[in-house]
Amino acid sequence: MINPSTLPRDANGLICGAWRLVHENEAFSGELGVIPFRNGLSAHPVAGRILSRLAAVVGHVLYLEPWGDLPRGWAMPEGHTAKVPEAFLATLKSAPWRTTKISEAPAADVAPSSAADAPAEGLDTLSREDLFALAELREVAVDRRWGEAKLRAALKAAGITGA
Repeated sequence: MINPSTLPRDANGLICGAWRLVHENEAFSGELGVIPFRNGLSAHPVAGRILSRLAAVVGHVLYLEPWGDLPRGWAMPEGHTAKVPEAFLATLKSAPWRTTKISEAPAADVAPSSAADAPAEGLDTLSREDLFALAELREVAVDRRWGEAKLRAALKAAGITGA
């Protein structure tokens, strides 16, 4: 499961890496935000702000896998790097239904996955930026001048109780 506050970041605070999103349901096909899924896997890499926003909203049903070689015509967002610290890769867990292992190279060996992931976190654990991202994704009208308490209240009033 993806927690927005633990995503790998560079010295400037930008999220590192290009990622394959894996839905907890192998049969999931459709869209989450702007990302299309087929058979539980994102159809193209996800990086930067889009990854952060998806993690804030639906991270409780998603897992990360490094994408590997980027598809032709797809580029990292400006200022972001595709390199991910090895220490972060070691902390990743695979979706229980995946038989492949997590690695940067698609053919590399991987460790067995663990289904014992932490439960989804509520609005109270999200940062101010994550709350803004959640509001934008769920199309809740908010003001960038608001503090965390007012943002949480607006999201709760819109029926959003958890990330």
